[in-house]
Order: sequence, then C-alpha cells, then structure tokens
Amino acid sequence: MSEDKRVAARVPATLRAEIMGFALTTTNVSTTGMQLSCPNVIYDFLSKELDSSELGITLNLPENQVVRFTCEVAYVSEWSDEYLLGIHIKEFEGDGSRLLEDYIRSVSGAAANPSTDDVLRST
Repeated sequence: MSEDKRVAARVPATLRAEIMGFALTTTNVSTTGMQLSCPNVIYDFLSKELDSSELGITLNLPENQVVRFTCEVAYVSEWSDEYLLGIHIKEFEGDGSRLLEDYIRSVSGAAANPSTDDVLRST
C-alpha cells in the first residue's frame, strides 16, 4: 500500500478547472491539491503537457470567484472513459489561497468543526 502524502483534508467538490483552455472538473479539493476528472479525448491533447514540471490552472469557485495557481501532476490514473489527475498546488496567484480556504470552509462546515480549522491553518 502506498503512503498518503496529503497534508490537508480533501472535500468532495464539483468545480470547473481549466488547463490550457480545456475545461476539466474537480472531484475533490483541498488547500494543497485536488483531483481532476479528465475525459479521454481531452487527455490525448494534454498528456505531453502533464509531464512538464509546472502547469497553470484556473479554478472557478461559486459567486464568480477565480483562483489561479501553478501546480504539478502527482499522479494520473485511467478510470473507465476518463483519467483522474492528482494535482499538487505549488503557488497561488494573489489571494487565491484565502479564496480556496474560504470555499472549503463553507462546504465542509469547518466553522463548526475546530479540527478542520486546525488542518486549514496548518497548510
């Protein structure tokens, strides 16, 4: 069994994420990474770029909030008619980190759960 290297709790979330103009969908997010669902046909176009050391992603949050960051692909798994991409966030642009933390807090009920708040603060 492989060791889980995540340092932040993930929450289920279906959000639009864009890589090189291609729209993908998140399956879960955290303050340090996410999993993206990528249809096979899009993966065929992106596969070479996913091998690069850094990618730029634009994540669309509710209420027209946009988070941009650079990341690296931690893993790629083929699953049925799609690929699942594990994304590790390297650096946020602007106040992206705060926006993502606020979103995670709002969907996870973290305000009522101090242990989740502690996880968010420690990342």
